[in-house]
Amino acid sequence: MIDEPEPAPDPLARFRHDEDAGPSVLAHLPALERALQAAKFPAMTAWWREIFERFYSSRQRQLVLRVGRRGGKSTSLCRIAVLEALYGEHVPTPGDLLTVAIISVDRREATGRMRTVKAILAVLGVEWKPIENGIELTGRGIAFVIFTASVGGVSGFSCICAICDEVAKWRDHETGSNPATEVLASLRPTLAGQPNARLYLSSSPMGTRDAHAVAFDLGETALQFVAWAPTWIARPLLTEEDCRALEPDEDTCSREYGAIPFDGSTAMLFTLPMLLAVTRSGVEDLPCDGSPHFAAQDPASRGNAWTLALAREAAGRVTIVCAREWRPEAGKALDSGATLGEVGQVLAAYRTRELWSDQWSFDALSALSVAHGIHLREAVSTQASNVQLFEALKRRIVDKTISLPDSRVVRSDLLGVSKWIAKGGAFSVELERRGSRHSDFAPAIALAVAKAAEHAELTGGAPEDADFAV
Repeated sequence: MIDEPEPAPDPLARFRHDEDAGPSVLAHLPALERALQAAKFPAMTAWWREIFERFYSSRQRQLVLRVGRRGGKSTSLCRIAVLEALYGEHVPTPGDLLTVAIISVDRREATGRMRTVKAILAVLGVEWKPIENGIELTGRGIAFVIFTASVGGVSGFSCICAICDEVAKWRDHETGSNPATEVLASLRPTLAGQPNARLYLSSSPMGTRDAHAVAFDLGETALQFVAWAPTWIARPLLTEEDCRALEPDEDTCSREYGAIPFDGSTAMLFTLPMLLAVTRSGVEDLPCDGSPHFAAQDPASRGNAWTLALAREAAGRVTIVCAREWRPEAGKALDSGATLGEVGQVLAAYRTRELWSDQWSFDALSALSVAHGIHLREAVSTQASNVQLFEALKRRIVDKTISLPDSRVVRSDLLGVSKWIAKGGAFSVELERRGSRHSDFAPAIALAVAKAAEHAELTGGAPEDADFAV
C-alpha cells in the first residue's frame, strides 16, 4: 500500500478568523487580505471584492474585465491566482504540473505580474523553486508560468487558471495586429479536464472589434461573467481629476482611464486649438543656435510637396526651427538632384549633414545626396512605427513641450492627420488629401521630432562638439 503524501500546510492559518469558512476559493480572500495588509500591501477595493464574489457565486468560468488603466487589475488578479494555486479544487495530472498561466503583451509585462505573485508568496511563507519561465511551488505540483501572447507559446500544458493581461493591447510585432483570437483559441484546450479552471480576460479597451471587445460585448452567458469600471470606480483613491491630470488628451483619457473604447471610426489626431497653443506667433524659421539639429524629409517628385523639417531639443522641449517645401511646376516633376542641392544648403545653415528619410527611392536619393554633402539615413517605417511617431508628436502638442512655426500650411497639413483602428485591433495613421497636398509636412515634422527626442534621451540633452565645415 502506497502512503498518500502529507497535505501541504495552510499558509493562511494564522490569519483566519472564526467567521472565515466556505469551500469556495474566494472564502480564503479575507485571510489573504489580512496577511497582505499586515505586510503593507494596499487593500483590495470594494469594487473588486464585489466582482469576485459575484463571479465565484455564478459558477461561470470566464471573467471578462474592462477596467481603466491603474485600476487595480494586475494586483487583484495576482491575488486570485495565488488563491487558485493554493486552495483551488483542481484535478492532479500524474507526471505533469498544474499551471497558473500569466499571459501578457510581452515578457517585461509578464515578468512584472510574476514579481507580484512572488511578493504575495513571500508574505505567506510559501516556498518555490525557479523553473523555465516561472516558478514551481514546493510540494504542491503547481507552477506559475509566464507566456507572451503568441499562438505557439500557449499550448502543451495543463492550466488551472489563466490570467490574460491587457488583452486588447496584445500585438504581433510583425503585422501590428492583435493575435488574441488565435491565442485564446490555442489556450482554452489547456483547461480541458479541469472543471474548476478559470480564465480571466482583463484589459483597458482599445477599439470595438478586437477579441477582448467582442467577448465583452457578448455580455453574460453560461460561460462568462462581464464587469466594467473606469479607473476611479475600480480604484477610488485615484480620482477622475487625477486621471485627467495624468492624461490631458480627452480621447486618450476616455479610452485609457474611462474604459470607453475607440469606436473604430476615423478621427483627427490634432485640432486647431491644440496647434495654435504651441505655435510661436508671427515667427517661422529660427536661426541656428549652435546646438545639435535633426533633419527629416518627406521626398516626392510629382503632385505632393517635397518637405523638410529641422528640430532641436533643450530642457525637454523640442522646437521645429525650420520647415521648407519644394513643389514642381504644373505638369512637371521635381529634379531630385537639384532639390537635394537646395536641401543641403538648408542643412549647412544649421550645421548638420545628417538627413533622415523614409524608404521612398532611398537608394537613388542616397547616391544623389553624396554630391551635396548630405548623409542620408533611412527611417524604416511600418504601420506600428508610424502610429508611434504621431502619437509621440501628439503627446508633445498636448503637453505643450513643442514649438511649431507660424505657418498656415504646416497647421493645415497636421490637421489632415487622422487615426482609425482596424478589425485586428491595430491603430493606423492616415494622411488626408486636400487638393494637391497629402499632409506633406506632417511626416517630416513627426520624424524630426522623434530624432531630436531620441538624441536627448541618449545623451541626457548634452550638446555635442561641433565638427562641421561648410
